[in-house]
Amino acid sequence: MNDMKPEERIIGQMNNSLYFTIPADVVAQLNLKKGETLTVKLQDGEIVASPKKQTTKIEDVQAIDQMIDKYMAAMQYLEDK
Repeated sequence: MNDMKPEERIIGQMNNSLYFTIPADVVAQLNLKKGETLTVKLQDGEIVASPKKQTTKIEDVQAIDQMIDKYMAAMQYLEDK
């Protein structure tokens, strides 16, 4: 990934939250899309924002399996109609 020259951004305010814009070069390099989640943390006195990695947790898979088991009979009934 290409390092970019630091850019200044002005902090804005919307309601009780402060915000700043992300440079278009960064958006393009990270392939960010509206609605995606960023993880924001304070590290050594600096703000660090990273795209949240989409991972599948075993708990998610187990929850899906339980839902399928719970509704399998109904799905089979509807399939036969």
